[in-house]
Amino acid sequence: MGKIIGIGGISYDHIGFIDKMPNWNTTEYMSKYLTQHGGIVSTALLTAAKLGNQVEYIGGIGDDIEGKKILSILKSANVEINQVQVFKNQSTPTSLVLVNNQTGDRTIIHYRGVQFNDRLNLNNIDFTDISYIHIDGFWYRTFLENVSKIDTKKTKIIVDPSSCINEEIADKIFPIVDYIIPSYIYASKFTSEKNVWKACEKIMKYSPKAVIITKGSEGSFIMTNDERKHIPAIKVKAINTNGAGDVFHGGFISALNDNKNIFEAAKYASYVAGLKCTKTGGIDSIPNYEEVKRFIDNNQV
Repeated sequence: MGKIIGIGGISYDHIGFIDKMPNWNTTEYMSKYLTQHGGIVSTALLTAAKLGNQVEYIGGIGDDIEGKKILSILKSANVEINQVQVFKNQSTPTSLVLVNNQTGDRTIIHYRGVQFNDRLNLNNIDFTDISYIHIDGFWYRTFLENVSKIDTKKTKIIVDPSSCINEEIADKIFPIVDYIIPSYIYASKFTSEKNVWKACEKIMKYSPKAVIITKGSEGSFIMTNDERKHIPAIKVKAINTNGAGDVFHGGFISALNDNKNIFEAAKYASYVAGLKCTKTGGIDSIPNYEEVKRFIDNNQV
């Protein structure tokens, strides 16, 4: 298994569990409150690390308490953080996450903080012996400025497009990645297609090896030049779906790094994400390799 690195988003999440969404000028009481690490790429990397991979996160944080807590969490999970830039007098990205007590569905209110920037002051990113690079569009200029250093015969690039990847940025990033893995919400908005397969077809015009659209409880939809396949989600009693998509990506990359094909990797990632949804904690809700193995053995589909 080779090394996985990620260049992209990170967040410190404040999560409240509620019975219903409040109206303006009202108060809704939380049944539970917790804080945890979040962010698209960084959560995927935490997942890959817990599944036994060598992982490094590249990104930016503020010089605040939230930034220090995030670095501590990453370090405790054996994620390398030598190339994390700390921006002075700026804020670490933060999210307010409201989780429905009955369904586990969530709504996110996000503040980008230092991620209002699009470039890191890093000039010596080492891509030697990297198997996979995971990106989400945050710090995209830093990625593009360093992409010429990547040996594309050895290193594969995966993108989970965030809201910061508009059509102009997509035209720069999508043609040079191997796997485009958006959420259905992003894909339908980006392509103006409600039909998941039509959305896949439009994104395939960028010529990746595959497009994989994730659609929550409906599972994932995979399209290559030769094949299309639907991978159902694993049925669980969801307590908290926050971060499930990011965990899916971490499981997918980990499976690819273990020489599984894309369909096997997507199925494995569904188990990882499904198991995560049964827990409420932060990093503790992300399963490790042995937990996933037991879950698969007991829930074969």
